Amino acid sequence: MLIGGLGATELLLIVVVILLLFGGRKIPELMRSLGEGIREFKKASRGESGDEASRTREKSEGDKLREAAAALGISTEGKTDDQIRKEISLKVGG
Repeated sequence: MLIGGLGATELLLIVVVILLLFGGRKIPELMRSLGEGIREFKKASRGESGDEASRTREKSEGDKLREAAAALGISTEGKTDDQIRKEISLKVGG
């Protein structure tokens, strides 16, 4: 079994040294931190950020707005969200 040029004996020795250095209790915490770091790196390499989550939320709000307009019989094609809001308020309020 070779992993990156390391045999089973070398891997076992590395695991023992890690256990001696950090202890059994710290290893899960270290692995969790490593996993979070890798996840953040992948997210950053894909170009995702917190802004995209808010954009997704905005899209769903826009979808809800368009559904409400459709339920009221208002055409939404080619209109901005603000225009749709104004038409909904006119239809409901007047």
